[in-house]
Amino acid sequence: RQPGDLYLTTDKGERKATGSYYTPDYIVEYIVENTLGPLVAQARERVKKRVSGLKGLDEAARQQKSADLFVQEILRLNVLDPAMGSGHFLVEAAHYLARALATDAYTQVTQVTGTSKVPVTSAATSTANEADLLYWKRRVVEACIYGVDKNPMAVELAKLSLWLKTAAADKPLSFLDHHLQHGDSLIGAWLKDLQRAPTTSSQPPAASHQQPLLDESAFTRDINRAVADVMTIERLPTNDIEDVHAKEATWQAVRQRYTDRWRRLADLWVSAWFGNAMTPQEYRALAAHLAAHFPGNSEFPGKSLLSDAQAETFLNHPAVTDNDYFHWELAFPEVFFDEYGRSLDDAAGFDAVIGNPPWVNVGRESGNENVVSFFKNIFTSIAAGCNPASETENTLKRVRVVSGQHFSAL
Repeated sequence: RQPGDLYLTTDKGERKATGSYYTPDYIVEYIVENTLGPLVAQARERVKKRVSGLKGLDEAARQQKSADLFVQEILRLNVLDPAMGSGHFLVEAAHYLARALATDAYTQVTQVTGTSKVPVTSAATSTANEADLLYWKRRVVEACIYGVDKNPMAVELAKLSLWLKTAAADKPLSFLDHHLQHGDSLIGAWLKDLQRAPTTSSQPPAASHQQPLLDESAFTRDINRAVADVMTIERLPTNDIEDVHAKEATWQAVRQRYTDRWRRLADLWVSAWFGNAMTPQEYRALAAHLAAHFPGNSEFPGKSLLSDAQAETFLNHPAVTDNDYFHWELAFPEVFFDEYGRSLDDAAGFDAVIGNPPWVNVGRESGNENVVSFFKNIFTSIAAGCNPASETENTLKRVRVVSGQHFSAL
């Protein structure tokens, strides 16, 4: 580079500020294999057990059933990277699961029900046919892969990374907006939180402020509809651009009709820790105000005591509008609720969480005492005086011992 030349460079400290750290391929592969490998093995065992209990099947029917069940087991897995960056871990996860399907003894030699595009090979091998692998990558990416990132550009880069690995000459790019989303994966609210007014002090709320504020029947109804529509998105094939447009329209409807109202309430609840102070009475009034402005939904208990102008002052506070809170149950309702809008309870959540391990001290690095205050109210271990940085270091020491040379340079 010569003096006077024009060139691009990264601002000093930008990588640290955005959490943009590159993870070497061998670490990504190791983490993905050791995380997803046991899940694939467990899926195979479940299939064997179910098929062995079936009577009256000839060998061909047994193979067919095994193939169908194994595909269902794998495509039912939900794999998350909560700080996905450009999608390095997610690309490897998609490849790993697709390879498991493409090299499975039964899916290779059997026409899988409902997937007429799957090539049928004459014999099972340990090497994946490229056409098979590409087909299964597309299926896995649309069904199994989830990611979140605070940087909106990272979300688009992750989509691009997955598109490049799943592009097919005769197919449009997969619709990924409902699985790869923008937001701060550490800061958000849960349904149980919204039942109570936000209490930012360390003291427990008064009994009068612990009365449920949420009409759960309205939430259940909205989530029921949201889950049904998301399942429609996942069930529909992506064979042409019209399919993609249909999925886009369905996803927009999910957000506008069923989850936006609850997201606004959740944003409001979290914002109390970031400068948008409100009394329990004001929170109750704001909940009623939001309900009144979403026609077709049940009202919250009580009537809003705030004028529209007063309510909008709270709802448009910078603590609400300038932050990227992420509410998991609203972002991915199909992962936490069944098709009837009921909580999945112990079955809720993701089957695997992968990603770049955390390296920073939460309190020191955040530079925001509000974040620390929020964590102390949400996570009892931090409130009790646990040092997150020390816990992280202890975990990494255990990883080094278990992993040997794989992580010797960390």
